[in-house]
Amino acid sequence: MTNQEATDRITATLLTNPHIGGIHSIHVFEANGEITEVATSLVAIGISQLDDLPPLLAGIRAQIREAVPTARAIFIEPDCSRPQPTNIATESVVIRSAD
Repeated sequence: MTNQEATDRITATLLTNPHIGGIHSIHVFEANGEITEVATSLVAIGISQLDDLPPLLAGIRAQIREAVPTARAIFIEPDCSRPQPTNIATESVVIRSAD
């Protein structure tokens, strides 16, 4: 399996997960013609508290291992930042004066 094939398989697999809102990057490393490491940065959605993260990461790791069974090391960087509100109340805006 080439790096591009592995990346495509991982991408397709991860995008089936309802808790993944997008993928920033996927890096696949190989040694002796075999995929040995996968590193990914992705957007995790539906995370309301920190305790929700470990089971989600375990599920993502299992999905990657299913797509690329030879991967011995899997690194996941979840982006759990919340979207910024589009409407900001005017009372929360502070304009400082130089007077």
